[in-house]
Amino acid sequence: MVAAEMVFLGATVFQIAFTLPVLLDSGSTVPRETSVPTALVWFVYAATYVTISYPLAAIASALGGALWLVVAFYRGRPPGQHPNYDVDSSLAD
Repeated sequence: MVAAEMVFLGATVFQIAFTLPVLLDSGSTVPRETSVPTALVWFVYAATYVTISYPLAAIASALGGALWLVVAFYRGRPPGQHPNYDVDSSLAD
């Protein structure tokens, strides 16, 4: 196993760990304009890792892409829809 693969694997796992709260929080939303391209980039990374024989990094990146597709499906909001930012009326004077 190459040290570079371990670096890529570690970075990917780190990014996945910080993406999971978005998926687990039922109140969070993510624009589909960013979540779908992010998933595609992860899959490109996975394909790149396959071509340079980094199988663990490729698997982790494919899982990251799948995670972002799930985020887009379950937490994505359609184009043009903005999150509902409630303003406390007592502060709006």
